[in-house]
Amino acid sequence: MHLMDRAFYFTETEASPKHVAGRILLHARENSENIVNLVTKLRSFTQAFTPFNCIVKSRLGWPVRLQSVAQLNMEYHIQLHNIADTENAALVDELIGQLHQSLLDRTQPLWQCHVIYSESSQVSIIYVKVHHAYGDGVMLLKRVMGSFSEKPNEQLRPFWTMEKDRNRKERRKSPFKRFGYHLVSFCRSTYHMSIILLSVVGKMLRLTNRFFTLPFSASKTPINGQVRYGRSVATLQIPLARMTKLSRQSNSSINDLLLTCSDLAVNRFLRELGFAAKDPLVCMMPINVRAQGDESEGNKIAIVLLPLAKQDSDPLDKLEQIKHSDSQAKQIAHRFTPLSLMHYTMFYQSLGILFEILKLFHWSRPINNFLLSNLKGPEQTLYLGEHQIASVHPISIVPPGGGFNISLISYQDNINIGVVSCSDLVKDCQPLGEYFNEAFNTLERLSDLS
Repeated sequence: MHLMDRAFYFTETEASPKHVAGRILLHARENSENIVNLVTKLRSFTQAFTPFNCIVKSRLGWPVRLQSVAQLNMEYHIQLHNIADTENAALVDELIGQLHQSLLDRTQPLWQCHVIYSESSQVSIIYVKVHHAYGDGVMLLKRVMGSFSEKPNEQLRPFWTMEKDRNRKERRKSPFKRFGYHLVSFCRSTYHMSIILLSVVGKMLRLTNRFFTLPFSASKTPINGQVRYGRSVATLQIPLARMTKLSRQSNSSINDLLLTCSDLAVNRFLRELGFAAKDPLVCMMPINVRAQGDESEGNKIAIVLLPLAKQDSDPLDKLEQIKHSDSQAKQIAHRFTPLSLMHYTMFYQSLGILFEILKLFHWSRPINNFLLSNLKGPEQTLYLGEHQIASVHPISIVPPGGGFNISLISYQDNINIGVVSCSDLVKDCQPLGEYFNEAFNTLERLSDLS
């Protein structure tokens, strides 16, 4: 286990579960087998491989290593839910919010699949949740999506049954080379970490005007505060072709457009609550720090804090400001080693966890106002047995200090968006999806006119 894996496990509380999830929509094809029979088949796969056959062993509360179990309890890992209408997205999202708010059982390997079906519909949903201690979104996405087939009726190979090949390059290195590599990496990261911390201190003392966003400097809003038990979930979808066209017209990356739509949507949500933010909102944005070709287990992510657009700007001006801010943040991130960025992320996230435990977010400014992550998914149609996978929506954790976690993944011809928040702070996430669509439509219209 890496240090960040242990941190996710150690800092988990009932009010703040640390699992990530996916909402996978299945369409039954003609003559497809009954979904209940599919569940029976999935439960028959009792052999699992690392990490999906492992529990976390701890000493004095601190996670030490993964330990395999002798047998899986498939009745726990694969559960079946019958609801009135699986084609009612709000009803499905309400159930998923209830499933997402509960901790995984630490006496079992840290994953579950909940199959949701309706006797009157050909649509089913699989809600998969996996503890963040097993890995980051990039790695877990590859494991889950890699278990599906590109043709229907192919042999089932659930993600927990797929053996992961070890990092061959790392395995070929001699112990002395590995020690030397890690020593050099540690020295470089310590040097870069000291520069980051000096930049933070300089910014706090106003000794520098460098582009660097301090933690706990975001505006305190009604959607931010002390995170408690309970989750609200919403999902939406935007055609990838429309997003790509707008990207070309506006000379912007898709990530810049998603950030701008999120900024417009969250500000609209706040205005509907009677709150008008004076300062730019702050977005927490994970970045993948894996080396190309690295498919090892565990978490390899860093998180940058990104100030968005001024409140008095029109949508196209907001887009330009966010493009500049995003570019600046990425330039700064590229100056430092991945390990130093990961350690800095853990440093201020640990402060956030401490604030959460001490319930200081009742009065403190939050680290950020919302989080946005963006992953590239498969372009081809995938299948689970005879069932076609129609959409995949990611659902992640609520960051310390609350706010929305907006997670996106592309699949086939769409960008699928999953939103989650603490239901004590935001009772219903569904309006945010509507505002996101409105923001996208506005950018499209203004871009056509310009």
